[in-house]
Amino acid sequence: MYKINKPFVAFIYGLPCSGKTTLAMKLKEIFKDDINHIDGDDIRKILNKDLSYSKKDRIENHKRIIEIIKDSYKDKSVVVSIILPYEQSRILNKKLFKDNYIQIYLDCPLSECERRDTKGMYKKARFGEIINFTGVDGDFELSDNNDLNINTNNLDSFICTIQLIEFLIDKKFIEEKSTT
Repeated sequence: MYKINKPFVAFIYGLPCSGKTTLAMKLKEIFKDDINHIDGDDIRKILNKDLSYSKKDRIENHKRIIEIIKDSYKDKSVVVSIILPYEQSRILNKKLFKDNYIQIYLDCPLSECERRDTKGMYKKARFGEIINFTGVDGDFELSDNNDLNINTNNLDSFICTIQLIEFLIDKKFIEEKSTT
């Protein structure tokens, strides 16, 4: 169906419950073993249990994820689904991964993210059970330097995936395989 021309590192970022993991998993379904998917929630549960949600620890979490992927992306594309609330982290990504870096922001209003929250994280944050929760009492800095903005509020995951695929084709990261 599609062939990867040039390995890429795509960071899909946005508020909790904006659709980051869903979009990354759709891409993984299409490319199977040709890409690795790293989910910020999974990394936190497995490798970064020692970190809080303070700004300092969020930046450390990001740096640890970079350590995991910084050499492997040269052989295989990587899609990271992560909140990534600070612009300094995104600037670091661009500096490290250069032309292989793709920054994708999922635009979804806070009210819709809260409506989608099946784990009750926003509710816990609103009651003070989670401190520094992004979107409630934790910072989230928007970037003007996104390669792609996808509105996950009004579009279903299929259409969002198509937008991402079209972007990857347009930027020559991938191409459609010939059927002959």
